[in-house]
Amino acid sequence: MQINQHPTQEAVEVIPTEEQLSAIAINLAKTYNETKLHLIVNLINFESDLQINDFFNFLKLSNHYKSNKKSFVLVAPQIDVHQIPEELAIVPTLNEAFDIIEMENIERDLGF
Repeated sequence: MQINQHPTQEAVEVIPTEEQLSAIAINLAKTYNETKLHLIVNLINFESDLQINDFFNFLKLSNHYKSNKKSFVLVAPQIDVHQIPEELAIVPTLNEAFDIIEMENIERDLGF
């Protein structure tokens, strides 16, 4: 697993190696349970077939981050975002992940 710090965005980007998405979700829940920084899981290079159901494994972790006023964003251009629950922020590029973090920060500042 590759880790990239993005201090200007107050975010950590995790680029997992080939694993089952359920295993990635479990490992991230253990490793990144503290929510001091926003978390981006970058699946852009994930070559196995990504199934919609696999993303449901990230719901608990996403909700944990959101309840602690931090963002959790998945980067997965291979997925049709219209088939994913709204609770999960899934975007096709890393730049859009940063945009989501910025928008969610604004929403939190405004009390949403």
